[in-house]
Amino acid sequence: MNVTELFRAAAAMPRGLYIDPSAVTVAVSSIGGVAIAVGTAVVIWWRRAKKKAAKVLHIDENANKEVEQDLVVKSDEELRAETSAEPDSETPAQPIGPEPPEE
Repeated sequence: MNVTELFRAAAAMPRGLYIDPSAVTVAVSSIGGVAIAVGTAVVIWWRRAKKKAAKVLHIDENANKEVEQDLVVKSDEELRAETSAEPDSETPAQPIGPEPPEE
């Protein structure tokens, strides 16, 4: 196909065609929404299949992971409030700060 045939084909097209920019925006948004929905469905399916396969094969994903202790940082006021509250009869109150030297 040469250039003159392209110009003749373009000239033969109806000239009343107009694509509104808002229609293009809707089309692009729709295509993007479908792509996101399909991607989400694939990820959900993959995770479910992986979980089911691990269950069938008796694979524990947490088997070799190290678990750390929870670290709770409290201010001095919070510590004082806890120790100044009425202590339980079973547990003695713990002193705040360094232990006094023994005599």
